[in-house]
Amino acid sequence: MKILQINACYNRGSTGRMVKEMHQFFLSNGHDSYIFVPSYYGNDERIFNIGCKFDYLWHSLMSKITGLQGYFSIVSTLLLLRKISKIKPDIVHLHNLHNNYINLPFLFRYLKKNNVATVITMHDFWFMTGHCCYFTSDNCMKWQKDCGKCPAINTYNNSWFFDNSSWLRKKKEVYFTDLKRLAVIGNSEWTTQEAAKSFLKKAFILDNVYNWINTDIFYPRNKKECREKYNFKLSEFIILGVSQCWSILKGLDVIESLAKRNPSYHFVLIGEIHDQRLFPDNMTVVGLVRHADILSEYYSLSDVYINPSVQETFGLVTAEAISCGLPVIANNVTAIPELVLEGCGYVVENNNIKQIEQKLSIMKHEKRNREQMHKLAGSVFGKKNIGKYVSLYTRLLVND
Repeated sequence: MKILQINACYNRGSTGRMVKEMHQFFLSNGHDSYIFVPSYYGNDERIFNIGCKFDYLWHSLMSKITGLQGYFSIVSTLLLLRKISKIKPDIVHLHNLHNNYINLPFLFRYLKKNNVATVITMHDFWFMTGHCCYFTSDNCMKWQKDCGKCPAINTYNNSWFFDNSSWLRKKKEVYFTDLKRLAVIGNSEWTTQEAAKSFLKKAFILDNVYNWINTDIFYPRNKKECREKYNFKLSEFIILGVSQCWSILKGLDVIESLAKRNPSYHFVLIGEIHDQRLFPDNMTVVGLVRHADILSEYYSLSDVYINPSVQETFGLVTAEAISCGLPVIANNVTAIPELVLEGCGYVVENNNIKQIEQKLSIMKHEKRNREQMHKLAGSVFGKKNIGKYVSLYTRLLVND
């Protein structure tokens, strides 16, 4: 089977790591695998670049001026399609396309004309809305029938002048419903249920496959050794939070409030924080951690993982924490509750500070079997989930 993936990055962030691991899995299981991404600098002959830095900057600028994300990069997309024609893939798997690097009309016209079996993974909700990637923070459900007057028009791929969200959603509906062999895959049950409320419900396959983690990396390490390595006291009660980039939507204010109210606890945050405010003395900001082994050590040295985010289609770091034997406290919103496996933590209502504090007080005295948590995480979030995609590809190819 020839499988071709398109994504906004390779081996960076959660989607980039997924694409890499899928590529390696496919090759090791006898499939032909190809990847197209912008800004690839490696030496894998099966991975191809889309466009260049100038093309990205031009697309970004025009997107902000016109409000049309995915309607530029014409030349780079034509070159991409020429290479796809030579490869002649059985499956084209689309991940994140909203990063100023591809022309949607040209891409979908090609997929329709050649009746290419197409899979999309819903890493967010951009495929089914007119602009936004997440709708929960604005409590906006207009995408179910139409968009327009978008409350998120000034966030992420923001438009400076025009709100074209209604027109863009209509065009996406045409692009996707025109594909006869389309599989829409949510990375959680909740994501798939939300997709079923949109025009994507018309896809030939609508299913969910959980994201996966590398349990050979994310496993319980020696807590004492990890704390000594990173200069934390063994007597401290450490609460960890991890995000690519911290913001209000990711729960930064919640953690700051908890730190101020609970000075005896030590809160450790991993990820970028662009806000230059002064945090309480019992908050340690580590910054972005790019190496999985180091991240695993931070999970292992902590006592509780907290996920105060209000918008997640999956929540990879929550699964990683559980795999490292770290119990979690998470919001009862979006896909997050699905990840809190039995015996692995607690769910609270909408960042209720008092509920979180009650759970922290309980967890401070609880003892859990870290190895058992690791085994449970592997059974639900293990790499076997990649194999489920191969099964979905096979189902899709039967519909020829």
